[in-house]
This record gives sequence, C-alpha cells and structure tokens, in this order.
Amino acid sequence: MRPVRALDLSCQPATHISSSCKIACMKPMSCHEQEQHAELAAATTNSGFDWLEDSVSFLTADVDAAGCGGYGWWSDDPATAAAAAAARRAGEQDLAAIREPAEPVAGARRMGTEADAAAVDSLRSQIPFQTDGELILPPRDVGLVLVDLCNGFCTVGAGNLAPVAPNKQISKMVEEAARLSKLFCDRNLPIFAFLDTHYPDKPEPPYPPHCIIGTGEENFVPDLEWLEKEPNVTIKRKSCIDGYISCIEEDGSSVFVDWVGKYQIKTVLVLGICTDICVLDFASSTLAARNIDRVPPLRDVVIYSEGCATYDLPVEIAMNIKGALAHPQDLMHHIGLYMAKGRGAKVVDRVVIEP
Repeated sequence: MRPVRALDLSCQPATHISSSCKIACMKPMSCHEQEQHAELAAATTNSGFDWLEDSVSFLTADVDAAGCGGYGWWSDDPATAAAAAAARRAGEQDLAAIREPAEPVAGARRMGTEADAAAVDSLRSQIPFQTDGELILPPRDVGLVLVDLCNGFCTVGAGNLAPVAPNKQISKMVEEAARLSKLFCDRNLPIFAFLDTHYPDKPEPPYPPHCIIGTGEENFVPDLEWLEKEPNVTIKRKSCIDGYISCIEEDGSSVFVDWVGKYQIKTVLVLGICTDICVLDFASSTLAARNIDRVPPLRDVVIYSEGCATYDLPVEIAMNIKGALAHPQDLMHHIGLYMAKGRGAKVVDRVVIEP
C-alpha cells in the first residue's frame, strides 16, 4: 500500500478528525488525543500491512490492458493471488491463466467491451429513467455535499480500493467536483465534504482495508486539497458507508442536520463515489429523514450524474476472485442513479448557478 500524503497530526486544534473518528470535529482535540492519533498513524504506516501480501492480488495496468478498467481487488484464494503476483512481476505470463478459471463458475460468462455495452443498454431499456435535465441553482439556500473524494477511492494506485489505471468516469467526477466547489466557494455557499477514514483494527466488511488513518488514502484528492483551508467548507470524516448515519453523535444530535439548519439549506447537491454505495446510502437516508421532518428546512436532494462515479470489477475478473461480486462500472452507475431516483432524489446531468 503506497502512502499518498501523511495526515498532519501535530498538536494543534484539529478540525478534521474526532477522538472516535466518527463525527466531524466541531470542537478541537486535546493534545493527548492528538498524540494518540499520531501513535496510531505511525503504527499504521510502519506496519505497511505486510499481511496483505499473502491475500491481495492487485490487478495492475497490465491486467487492466487485458480487460479490467477499474479497481484493484483482493483474493483469499492463494492460487489466484499467486498467479496475479507472478504476472505482475514477470510481465510476460499469459494473462489468460488468470482470467480463465480452472473450473467454470456457475452462472458466469465472459463479457467483452461490446457485450458489456450491450448489457448496459439492455438494462437501461428495462429500467429506464428520465433525468431532471439541467439544475439551475439559486445563489442561496443551497449546499454542496461531496462524498468521499479521497485518494483511497480516486487516485490511481493509492490503495486496495483505488483505481489501478486512469478511469474516465472517476476523472470526470473529480473534474466536476473541483469546478462546482470553486463556484460554491466564490459565492461563499456552504460545502459539506465526507472523507472515508478508518482505524486499522476496525474493518468494514466485505471490503479490504482502505482509507486507513495515516496512510494518505483518507485525504482529499490533489485537485481538492485546497478545500481544507476554505471557511465555508465543513469536513466530516466517516467510518461507515452511510454518511448520514456517520453524522449522528452519541447524544442523538447530527453534524449534518446542524449544518443544514445553520445555513437554512433547502436543496443539497450531491456528488461523489460510489454512485451505488455511499452516494446512494447517503441520499436514501437523508430523504427518509426529510420525509419525517428530521432535516429542516431541507426539501430536495439532487444527485449530479456527471459528478458521480463508481468502481469497475468486470465479470471475467470477479469470477476468478473467491468471494468477489462482479461490479460492471456503467451498469452499476445506472442502477445507483435509478435507485436514488426511486427513493425521491432528483437526478440531473447539468448544473449551473445563478449569478
């Protein structure tokens, strides 16, 4: 696991991580708490997660060129992991030995680029939905929510759940997030940014270790690092998939609900990764809370399709990894947007802000 950028855990008022790593810090950490974080970060960085070498098969750019256009993944099948590692080191082994299982997997089939596109088109015809077109935001009563625009999910080669090669959908998401963040900051409009952050001793099954505190995976992608210094930005580090739930404190209060109330937000515009996982869960929970008047004065949750992305794990790769679920990127992106719209979200494909 390659460190991207170390987290600053110096003994200063901290605004990013609480002592429980569950809620956005609305209060500074004590020096003692920050020393504990520093020790944990050092232990995490020094350990290097060497134990993963026995089970992780990173699908590198060579494998990507052979048909995997998304994330690296992991395997607890020694034969699969060993084969992938051998191909990575030598660079000459026939990749078919990795991509073709020794025994056929029930219900699995190979899918090439044309077949993938046909499958997505078929799905869209069976569960179509119309976007709400262009969203014209007023210069008030609106907030931007960024979901997990962090290295561990977006920066090539940054970790177990990072893309193994440049990915068009993810790159577009980051580009749009940076563009809209700049517009919001120029107008001093509020931004709420989630950053996935985990302790090494608290796994998040079914996923392998990711965005561990101190590795740099848990920090903003380079194009959004500047947000850390913006006064209109609230940063919330979360240790669970659903950002709405992660904002609930032990006393029942919510950092997100407080943010909506403070700025009297009626519309939240949501961007981020993954469309069908963290973005969908956050939107669904927020809409459910809105329906019972738990997030006043919020009215609309709007998801920007071009500002969202998900990972890619094609069938032909997943069928060789024990326990892995296939996750074709375009198909799952469509499903995520479809499910969000079914929960009451608006889905738009263009966003502009009134002067």
